[in-house]
Amino acid sequence: MSEKPFKTIDDQIKILKDRNLIILNETAAKKTLQDYGYYEIINGYKYPFLKDSSNDDIGYKPLATFEHIFELYQLDSNIRSSVTSAIEIFENSFKQSLAYNISKYISDDFSVYSNKENYSPGDINQYGKSDRDFLLKKLNNVQALDIEPYKHYRTKYNNVPPWILVKGLSLGSSMYLFSLLKDKNIKEAVIGRMMGFDPSIISGLDDLFKIKQVFSDSLTLILDYRNLAAHGGRVYNHRSDKHQISVYSPLLYASSISRTKFKNGYSRSSINALLLCLAIMENNDPYTHLFTWLKVWIAQYIKKYPDDASYLKESMEIGNLDIADMK
Repeated sequence: MSEKPFKTIDDQIKILKDRNLIILNETAAKKTLQDYGYYEIINGYKYPFLKDSSNDDIGYKPLATFEHIFELYQLDSNIRSSVTSAIEIFENSFKQSLAYNISKYISDDFSVYSNKENYSPGDINQYGKSDRDFLLKKLNNVQALDIEPYKHYRTKYNNVPPWILVKGLSLGSSMYLFSLLKDKNIKEAVIGRMMGFDPSIISGLDDLFKIKQVFSDSLTLILDYRNLAAHGGRVYNHRSDKHQISVYSPLLYASSISRTKFKNGYSRSSINALLLCLAIMENNDPYTHLFTWLKVWIAQYIKKYPDDASYLKESMEIGNLDIADMK
């Protein structure tokens, strides 16, 4: 017998009632479970409402309602959409910076910039294939695509330049390309364009500001959120041990977050950490987009559930949003 056997909508409602969850409108709740799914709503967002987050059977806190849980689900869905759109703006800027500097410092000729000598081997797997092998295969696959604009450029110009090729790369593949670039001057040029620095001063400032590591960590965290959002993951209280800011930098944290708070794990992979990473970029549009919409979605939620303000502030580490003013 399956550990989690199939339950009808009526079964699901009964389970919730047996655990003392208040359902204000049972007809609407059934439609919500039908449209969005028990697993997505309840299993994803029940934890703040349970008496014991490790044991559903103990039941829900007094006055906890199905409608409240669904409202948190909707808040997260809105935040997820805003994270996705903000990262799409960032992705375009990053790809353009990458394409521009590859064209400038290597070549805009595919046969030249795709030469393996431009890239470090990276890790080598048990079959003798390197990261570089997989990267170059990806580049070749994209430039050979039989769709526009790749086909047009191959046919008319016998070449797919970097600014066209990057359109066919995922954000992860673009970051992979950046990480394997052999010439550190090209990497610094990309970082300089993205962060608004003269590339020639980056190495000199790196001991104090950890610019290269902060940029690398920012890419990793941004990609983590992009993948999480793309797969419908819970975003609002997300933390990651694997993908997080690894070094303290006054460039990233300024005076708002102390070294002690950083060492204790504060704003290293939360929504606030994502905001901080976007805020240090020269193109401020991704940060402004996400910051603005977070305020909108949180304000709407807190208007209905003002007592949740401190919970959201702690979960998202968003003291910089002045959440208390949204009630």
